[in-house]
Amino acid sequence: MPFHFYSGYSIFFAFGFIWVFVSDEAVHQLSPTNKIEHQLQTYKGWFFITLTAFFIYYIFNLQLKKIINYKNKFQISERSLSVILENIGEGIISTDRVGTITSMNKIAEELTGIKAKQATGQSFFETLKIFDFKGFDITRMLFDKPAILMNLNEPPVLQTIKGSKRVKVFVTSAPIYDNNGLHLGNIIAFRDISEIFKRDKALKDSEERYKNIVETTHDLIWSIDMQGTILYMNEACKKIYGYGPEEMIGQNFASFITEAQLKKHRDIFLAHQKGNFDTIDFQTEIKHKDGNIIYLNDNITDLRDEDGKLSGMLGASKNVTEKILAERDLHDSMKRLELALDGGGLGLWDYYVEPEKLTVSKQWGRMLGFEKEVTNMAQTFRSLIHPDDKNKVDDAFHGCFKNHKPEFNMEYRIKHTDGNWKWFLSKGKVMEWDKQGSPKRMVGINMDVTEKKLLELELKRWVNIYRSFIKYSGEGIYLFELEKPMPLSLSVDEQIKYFYKYGYVKTCNDAFAKMYGYGTSEELLGMKLAQLHGGEDVPENIEVSRKFINSNYRIMQSLSKEVDKEGNEIYLSNNVVGIIEGGELLRTWGSQSDITERKRAEDEIKKFKNVLDSSTDAIGLATPKGKHFYQNKTFEEMFGDIGDRDPITVYVDENVGRKVFETIMKGDEWNGETAMYGKDNEILDILLRAYSVKKDGKITALAGVHTDISKRKRAEGELQHRVEFERLVSEISSELVGVSGANINEVINHALASIGAFTNADRAYVFKYKNGGELMDNTHEWSADGVIPQIMNLKKIQVGELPWFAKIIQKHQNFHVPDVSALPPEAHLEQKHFEAQNIKSLICVPMETAGHMTGFLGFDCVREKRVWTEDEQSILRFIGQSLSSAQLRTQTEEALKESEEKYRLIAENSVDVIWKLDSQLNLTYLSPSLYEVAGFFPEEWIGTPLRKHTNWPSFAKMARIVLQIFRDKNKQEIARIESAFYNKSGKLFPVEIVGKSLVDLNGKIVGLQGSAKDITNRVLARQKLEDSERHYRLLFQRCD
Repeated sequence: MPFHFYSGYSIFFAFGFIWVFVSDEAVHQLSPTNKIEHQLQTYKGWFFITLTAFFIYYIFNLQLKKIINYKNKFQISERSLSVILENIGEGIISTDRVGTITSMNKIAEELTGIKAKQATGQSFFETLKIFDFKGFDITRMLFDKPAILMNLNEPPVLQTIKGSKRVKVFVTSAPIYDNNGLHLGNIIAFRDISEIFKRDKALKDSEERYKNIVETTHDLIWSIDMQGTILYMNEACKKIYGYGPEEMIGQNFASFITEAQLKKHRDIFLAHQKGNFDTIDFQTEIKHKDGNIIYLNDNITDLRDEDGKLSGMLGASKNVTEKILAERDLHDSMKRLELALDGGGLGLWDYYVEPEKLTVSKQWGRMLGFEKEVTNMAQTFRSLIHPDDKNKVDDAFHGCFKNHKPEFNMEYRIKHTDGNWKWFLSKGKVMEWDKQGSPKRMVGINMDVTEKKLLELELKRWVNIYRSFIKYSGEGIYLFELEKPMPLSLSVDEQIKYFYKYGYVKTCNDAFAKMYGYGTSEELLGMKLAQLHGGEDVPENIEVSRKFINSNYRIMQSLSKEVDKEGNEIYLSNNVVGIIEGGELLRTWGSQSDITERKRAEDEIKKFKNVLDSSTDAIGLATPKGKHFYQNKTFEEMFGDIGDRDPITVYVDENVGRKVFETIMKGDEWNGETAMYGKDNEILDILLRAYSVKKDGKITALAGVHTDISKRKRAEGELQHRVEFERLVSEISSELVGVSGANINEVINHALASIGAFTNADRAYVFKYKNGGELMDNTHEWSADGVIPQIMNLKKIQVGELPWFAKIIQKHQNFHVPDVSALPPEAHLEQKHFEAQNIKSLICVPMETAGHMTGFLGFDCVREKRVWTEDEQSILRFIGQSLSSAQLRTQTEEALKESEEKYRLIAENSVDVIWKLDSQLNLTYLSPSLYEVAGFFPEEWIGTPLRKHTNWPSFAKMARIVLQIFRDKNKQEIARIESAFYNKSGKLFPVEIVGKSLVDLNGKIVGLQGSAKDITNRVLARQKLEDSERHYRLLFQRCD
């Protein structure tokens, strides 16, 4: 207030104080009478009232003028503020202290789509919503913690309650206070930044794309400063240099190139700066980390600062090492080809159709006697061809071009410069084609084959001479040709297949043809070997071919089995010689005689003996007195050479032998099974058919056919044994499937007794591994009558005491010892251990579950040795696995029952709510404490989805954490998080949740379990603390 206002009050109060204490005494002294004093008192009172009224009027008038002045200033300020708010680029909304909207400008109307008249008087919280980038409602923060809005990762989203309009905005909120610090309301300002956000996001996406392109390209992208220090390298440097970006950035570029390349770079850069070029391209060499040289094509661009001054270089390098090396290899290959052609006596030629041009190599020119190089031999070459060959060469060569054939191959004569004719083999191939598909260019070689051709002509002359001799010979004579020479390096079997695939009759005489039923030799020309032999798989002929190869391609009087024209078998005696040149078989010459009739006669003689000798039955012939005079091979293998022995002694029961002899001597046949002594006195089960051979009604011989059925008998016995064994195992398995923990030991002991007795073992036992496999303990044992038990002596045995045994059994292999006395020297510890228990034979099989060995099952024989068959071992191994599985299952069930009981007691007595969720976030278990916390019985929530009992923000928060657990196996626990759930009355109450994942036997997450704690009191205390802090903060602000 102004100073004169306070001074006026002071004067008035001072005057009044003096008037009250002084005026009465003054009036009394001045009044002569009481009447006059009374009148003066009356005047004095009216005077003071009048003076007071005047003073009050003065003060009121003064304050009224101030109010009018303030009002005018406020109206001017309000109009100015209104003009500013209407023209400002931001939406402005003002509210009172409870959030009721008091005003909003036009920008705010446009952004929200709500008119100011409609919004004024409405609650801000019921009209608009502000969401952060995660979708959480942060509207209340505008009033409680406006500073938080400045720290959001992404701009908030403004949305009307009754509309679908959503706008990304930049929001600020400021509270309004009066002079006394009383909160009057808030000013909320927001600006539409949707387009700015889109542009920024597009820019970031573009930068990210280009960054990904640079980082993923196979080309090297780099930059250096003017001192050569590397400022940037993309990931391609790992492949090109062998170093990572972090190893190269900050290093000098000179460290990674050769000295020569460094000087080259400097010269290029200096020339580049003088020439004022923007970019330069050149090839360079760098050193890979492994020491190899890498070739690069560099494209370099200047980097300049704001003043245009050169500040560095930006480059892109492409790895062209493979290309450079390929070009070098190609150059070297061309050199080698040229040397090879010269060394091999080959001339190279190159022919173009239009314009016609024939270029030949120097070697080709020298082959014709030309000393100087001829640039185009198209016309010269044609004049050198022999007149008899010229038309054939023209037809064949130009036929390739007319008929679009890709290759040319022909032998012809060319005139040498010395006047002689030379034979040449010319080969060519079309290398280029025109747009119409016609040959455009052909490249080929010429080879001088004069010597070879003259030899062939000489050979042809002699062949004609021999052909006349062959034609009239009495033996079959033939020339067997191979379509392609056969390399002698092939294996024998491959050569035989080669004969049948490429061999054919080149020529033969009529005598040869008639052996196969043909009239003349012409009918056999070109016929394949397989057709003559009646196929490719006749053993006799394969053996002849094998003998021919192994006898250095020459055989004499070797028998072959073939077929004639009608398919009849014929037997031929062969004399064959092979013609070999250069390590290859070219052809064979041969002669043969037909010995079919002789062979048939020999076969008839051998036929009967072969039948008897090839029989799988033992056949014996004896005189009527019982002396053996014939026995086939099978008989000798089965019974040995009986010689002069009495046949009755072969029978185990000689009475049976006598009965057989008596029966057949009467002329009857005896059939039946009997037991006989074999070659080594072993007893054989024999199916016998015995009968007498008569001639003219007189017995001339005794015959016996013996079939060994011992294996069948043993197999039947073994099969019966296996069936009974499997039945026993099935019964034991059935008992193990349903066994409980209380009965497991009884069932195991019964199983050991049953199997031990069935297999004729003397002891059966189970050992379990302990202390991580360092110890083994005999836990169960059965012993036969009269056999000393060993279970008490076999406790806590160190596995290292029996190393040879441990090495085998821990490989999950069976430990089978048919004879303890025959153990190898390295098993001397085991032998000593077994012999101390009088063990002669034993078998131990691993007990394992899911690939993990828990112990072993064993059987000892102490009275006699025994061998366990593979079938028995397989069954024993199955029993071992069944016992191990049963023990593991009962142990697991007992542990599970104990764990479930502990868990149930904890859950039912816990103050916190114990819960379980399945993979679909449905509640599968809740402890009774749910009623105390939320007012619901567990049965009301079990089977329902979690989402039903909480609000959306809380559910979204929990769902994100749960989803992360299902995706990331390394994160399987829920850290302490706060959430909220509805109680019986429908109100949210805060809880603190902890939990962890539930996994099945395969390690797959199938759900979650944990506890929830009511933290209502904690939250209320925290809110009171925050309110207290806010209150004191306001007090401190006012003090400031």
